[in-house]
Amino acid sequence: MTLRAFSWTASGIAILLAVAGQPVRAQQIASAPPPAQCEISLQAIDQSWKGLCGPVFANKDATTLSARKVVSLPSGAGRGDAAPTLMLVAELGGKVAELGGQSGTSQLELEFYGKDGVIRTEIGWRLVSMINASATTLRFRVAEDIEPQPTDLDRRIVERAAGILATETVWDRADDRQCAPDDKSWSMYCAIHRASLEVTGGFHHRRPCLQVVRAILWERVADERKKGRKYPHIMMDYNNDTAIRLADVQSLFTEAAARMKR
Repeated sequence: MTLRAFSWTASGIAILLAVAGQPVRAQQIASAPPPAQCEISLQAIDQSWKGLCGPVFANKDATTLSARKVVSLPSGAGRGDAAPTLMLVAELGGKVAELGGQSGTSQLELEFYGKDGVIRTEIGWRLVSMINASATTLRFRVAEDIEPQPTDLDRRIVERAAGILATETVWDRADDRQCAPDDKSWSMYCAIHRASLEVTGGFHHRRPCLQVVRAILWERVADERKKGRKYPHIMMDYNNDTAIRLADVQSLFTEAAARMKR
């Protein structure tokens, strides 16, 4: 009886040791937030924020999230009518299917205006809402299928782009989507790039105003697509099409600005 009891106890110890050997993973699984929710905590050592996101952006597993507060976002201001109450630059770790499907990290930016906010990702901007916020913990939800509406700054960007690309002599008809500060001619894409820098202080290729421009372009090339024509990069391909005239580009900017008026 004593030997059997000892064997059971040894087995129990072995199991406990095996579990103890994987404490971080076990804790992550146990504390993973629900799908599309993230929870991060302030780290006293370096004042960064770290935690987890439940399955988000078509990912099936929880992912790590590391962030730090900033006073401005690299890709520029989001709104001109209000100042954010919180801004973060972050990295989402792990294999995130919708953000490229590769192991590694995805760069993110977050801005909150009270409880409402926006998360900027490689595949687009999405709405977020703060569930709970304290001095040491932030918990928020990502609306994966809802894009934010364009703001006043988005409209100003396309209006400024129209001013930049005002004449044939400054129109770059061979766009390669490479935009430099010292450019003297601009494609549609680079005109928006420059305008965004001037208006907001940064650029993001999935900013709402670019999404509006892309939507209009897809409408304009609908008949060509039915004929089998491919548009790998819609803005570049439209810009470089020899059948397109500057008047077409200007009307595109005008239509985009009109769609963004509130």
